[in-house]
Amino acid sequence: MKFLIAFITFCLTVIAVVYILHSTPTSETTEAKSKVGSISVSASHSEVYSPSSVVVSLYFNSRNSEKNILVEASKKRIAELVEFASTLNIPQDSITAQQFSLEKAWTWENNKRKSDGFEISQHISVRISDPQKISRFIEGIATIPDMEIRNVSPVLANENEKKNDVYKTAVEEATQKAKSLAKASGKKLGKVLFVSDGSASTDNFDMIETTALGASAMMRKNSVMSEQKIQISASVLMQFELK
Repeated sequence: MKFLIAFITFCLTVIAVVYILHSTPTSETTEAKSKVGSISVSASHSEVYSPSSVVVSLYFNSRNSEKNILVEASKKRIAELVEFASTLNIPQDSITAQQFSLEKAWTWENNKRKSDGFEISQHISVRISDPQKISRFIEGIATIPDMEIRNVSPVLANENEKKNDVYKTAVEEATQKAKSLAKASGKKLGKVLFVSDGSASTDNFDMIETTALGASAMMRKNSVMSEQKIQISASVLMQFELK
């Protein structure tokens, strides 16, 4: 029995020694690891594009004591909008009616709420594929009663593809920067160890502040809507191995 216990103790001691020897890094391994360094770089890139189309958000609102009069007025205004748009060769399917409401209207008199007939409202969006027409369209909307422009938004076709292209260029610029730094330090650039999205944004230039503005005021603010530009920016942070 004592012999068996002594044998087991001996085996455990041998296993522990072998584990320690294998787990302790040699001087050559430590030296090799110390020679491997890394370099971190960042880069940003931007591209400016012309919009492929423009979306104009319209709002129709009117009050009257009779529901039928309001409904007929709404139909008439939309018909006028469609007719006017056709003079600019804007197809009818580019006009989309949204968020229609017809409800009681109220006013306050002597701290009491008083019925004031009915109120009708309608949100309408118009997509204009030719930005050159936007100024003429805004002028025409000013002639339609109870119709106002709430917002004008440029639209960029294939925006995701363009963002990918901007990212690709940013990565190429970061890689070139890392190569130059590695060469200057007398080393070679190795594999990519880490890459991170610094930021990405889409900005509109020469945008109009359209909320609660009449068409004439908008025209004075910016008479050349076709000069709007959309900028896509991206930045990346990368880390490379140095050899």
